[in-house]
Amino acid sequence: MRRALLIAALIGFGGAPALAAGPDAEAFRPYAAGLIDRLVIGTERFAATIEAGDLEAAKAAWIAARVGWERGETFLGEYFPVADEAIDDWPDAESGFHAVEPILFKGGDVQGARALTGKLLADVKALEAAFAGQALDAQGLTNGLAGIAFEIGDAKADGGESPFAGTSLSDMQDNLIGIEALYSLTFAPAVAEADGDLHRRIVTSAVELGEALAAPSIEVLERSLVMALSERLAGDLQDAALALGLERPILGG
Repeated sequence: MRRALLIAALIGFGGAPALAAGPDAEAFRPYAAGLIDRLVIGTERFAATIEAGDLEAAKAAWIAARVGWERGETFLGEYFPVADEAIDDWPDAESGFHAVEPILFKGGDVQGARALTGKLLADVKALEAAFAGQALDAQGLTNGLAGIAFEIGDAKADGGESPFAGTSLSDMQDNLIGIEALYSLTFAPAVAEADGDLHRRIVTSAVELGEALAAPSIEVLERSLVMALSERLAGDLQDAALALGLERPILGG
């Protein structure tokens, strides 16, 4: 029974074991490493399509490469702010994915994307090396978790992060997938032990935000609802930090 409860907590916000330990930040590392691998390989594939001069393949590869980044925003911005700015700055990006985006998806100019893509790949490789030596801690992960939960509604829902590629909605969906994974792997058992009602609120907030993000397109997204649910989830995660003896994450900084 205990094992079943633990497995449920890790994969789907199920009940936590009766004697849960404190947050284990390193339990998240294999998942985080997998996202870094996905980002690196996806960016390599994207760069190869640019070198081949294949516009449609480059568009598809750009979209695929960003999945690893969006699911990893729970920790990437917190631990690697320089890489965050270089790789995923928006809306007025001078480098990274969003600098390449309009060149490809609006201008259809593969040749014009070559230099920026080369720098993007180098920045992603530098991030891979930095991640290998980065320790993870509960406070940093909580900060990132609450921060990206808030950002979904505060910055992304009202206009979209990737308008030229048309992936703004999936960007937010991938953010939520990353939030659920990090919470389940690192925080769910400890929060459930410290405050079962709070654990249930977090799960409920995540589920309801997921339902709101399941819109057929960004144009019909109920932005006010997403903003409210995003803010509620972020607030719940702030409360979780306090329940675990951590500092309250600052939102919107």
